[in-house]
Amino acid sequence: MAVEAAQEEPPRAFLVAREGALETSDFYDLRRLFYFKKTVEMLDPKGAAKVLLLDSTMSPEFKRFGVLSGSFNPPTMAHIDLAARATKSFQLDHVLFLISRITIDKPENEGLATEDRLLLLSLLAQEVGWASVAVANRGLYFEQATALRSVWGKTGKIFFIVGMDKVAQILDPRYYENREEALVKLFIEARLIAASRGGSGESELRELLNRQENENYADRVYFLPMPDQMKGLASSVVRAGIERGDIPVDELPDVVRRFISETQAYRAGYEMRRRVLDRLYELREWAEEGADLRKLLALVNETAGKGQTLRRLLEDPSSSGVELKEFLLALQS
Repeated sequence: MAVEAAQEEPPRAFLVAREGALETSDFYDLRRLFYFKKTVEMLDPKGAAKVLLLDSTMSPEFKRFGVLSGSFNPPTMAHIDLAARATKSFQLDHVLFLISRITIDKPENEGLATEDRLLLLSLLAQEVGWASVAVANRGLYFEQATALRSVWGKTGKIFFIVGMDKVAQILDPRYYENREEALVKLFIEARLIAASRGGSGESELRELLNRQENENYADRVYFLPMPDQMKGLASSVVRAGIERGDIPVDELPDVVRRFISETQAYRAGYEMRRRVLDRLYELREWAEEGADLRKLLALVNETAGKGQTLRRLLEDPSSSGVELKEFLLALQS
């Protein structure tokens, strides 16, 4: 199954005009950040496949669910564009942005902290109005499909929205103990919407699916053409630009661009945000009421005096959240 060629509609047309309502204070909301971090911790990577929804926007009337699973490091306009075009072309009722504790073939602890990625996705989901956010404890799609089915019940149809490279990965036997068993489980529960990427289009997809080992699943994979400017836009390309000091405005949703500018994400200054969040999380019940993340990070950036003392405390691997609390209480006295 294929759809008509994608119209050259600008990606930002898919974003609802709510950007003016965004407050940068959202980037420092400890309650929300700790909620995301705690939710991720609740998922055992070695346990049974499980998905936890981070909001309650799902309606019982939804029957066709799109799932965009990825690292979102960072979320880009390409993610929004892909999800929106799949929604329009395949009449999806809702899209789930899904992050896994285990991301296949991608390094851990690189770039944005997971709670920051979930925060940005949550803000984007609010903005577009047709999406929500979830976390999973597994990275393989057949495991995610099984977990999603237990959440959504037997009636809804699940469509994983993927790029062409991901289709090849899903079909690759290297990722499974039993490839056929895993793929049967996946395609019992879900279908794939495969978007063109780079120089790969529908003919390349059909060539892959027509191989003898894949032909049983060919009718469960649908093709989605994408505009040329979106085919090669990956988060890794965006990260590389930011690390060079060039924030690609056109390739990032406004909320993500503002977050990166505000927090120095993907640059040296962001590491202190990660350390502060980790230490405050150790004493989160107190921190939610008694700590101001924005002021604390501003203090860290001071080059002398109390700022220097705070940086030393955060850089010392033997220090604890309790010591940070004592330091902050001393500042207030």
